[in-house]
Amino acid sequence: MKPTLYFPPINKLGNVSYRRIVANAGADFVFTEMTRVEKILEDDEFQLRKLKIPANMSHNTIVQLICDDIENLEAGIKKTLEVNPNVFEINYNMGCPQSSMCSKEMGGGIVGNPDKVESIAKKLYEICTKYNLKPSIKIRIGIIRSDTRKEESECITIYENVKRIKQAGIKKIYIHGRCLRDGYHKPATHAEIARVVKENPDVEIIANGDIKDSESLKSILTQTGCQSALVGRAALEDPYIFKELTQNYKRNKQGRELKDIKPQLLDFLQYVIEDNLSISQIKHNLMYMTKNTQGGAEFRKVLNNSNDVKELESYCKTL
Repeated sequence: MKPTLYFPPINKLGNVSYRRIVANAGADFVFTEMTRVEKILEDDEFQLRKLKIPANMSHNTIVQLICDDIENLEAGIKKTLEVNPNVFEINYNMGCPQSSMCSKEMGGGIVGNPDKVESIAKKLYEICTKYNLKPSIKIRIGIIRSDTRKEESECITIYENVKRIKQAGIKKIYIHGRCLRDGYHKPATHAEIARVVKENPDVEIIANGDIKDSESLKSILTQTGCQSALVGRAALEDPYIFKELTQNYKRNKQGRELKDIKPQLLDFLQYVIEDNLSISQIKHNLMYMTKNTQGGAEFRKVLNNSNDVKELESYCKTL
């Protein structure tokens, strides 16, 4: 069976133009960037821009929200539906490692509090049911892998959290195989996800963490028993990873040169122009796409000295 592949919510880098390129490359579903409910209720332009969904992508774009106060969630979902009436799935973030959020038990900071996980999941399920939307949660496996002061069950909280989320009525959970304090340098682990899958056959579990090519995708799906996966950082370097994973496309992964990624760069810049994104919005993407390429440093010098997207497009055509 062909796995279902998702591009996850990634702030700034997961803008609408980049979501378009990964969807065209083969991602089955894409997430919006994590969107702050209280900010969209204030008509914050930056946060509302995150909710931009092209008409031809309304069927495969999932909206991710997060709240300072869960009592604002229904108003936030109503606002989201005003902007995009065809939204079909609302995902709630319980995985963001940003310290300012974690200190307030938001994002990944919530994983150590199963009671709060359950109360938010209940509210999400109730509101999504009311508006005929699919509710889902994206979450990490715990806060820290080991602590001499605690039992393992207190460190790896995913088993209890999944139990609570399921009791709330939600049957779709995206699990990142890292703890909150792992950062992105420690490798993800998948034994915890495998146990969740085995113990909860009635819940759709989507694996997340360290998928970088066809071999790692196959390995992770085999290890976990999942039928679906999120592909994040590897897709930021090369959105055509989805072509490799879905179309048997051969990517040049060793000693890549700028000319090897010319099609990806031009595709992205075309969408940026169509979506009217500012140069400041796209520089992060272009830096990420070129950082492991021969000639990338020279490209980034051009990028740093340019404030014109058309100029960058012309430069890329000469590669």
